[in-house]
Amino acid sequence: MFAAAWRTESAIFVEDVETANPEVVNKDFEAKQFGHRALIHAHLCDEGLLWGVLQPCLFKSPQSLD
Repeated sequence: MFAAAWRTESAIFVEDVETANPEVVNKDFEAKQFGHRALIHAHLCDEGLLWGVLQPCLFKSPQSLD
């Protein structure tokens, strides 16, 4: 996902890490390093330059707000 950010591509929306395309997100890495269950990898870009990444996420399940 960070490579997509460097290329200033559109944000990546992952509704459920468990069922997402493995070409988009590495389920095992996400589980081990972060515990995310759903996320948006938003690339903050201006004039072709990456300024940062905003990543709101959920940790329990895609439907849970607990």
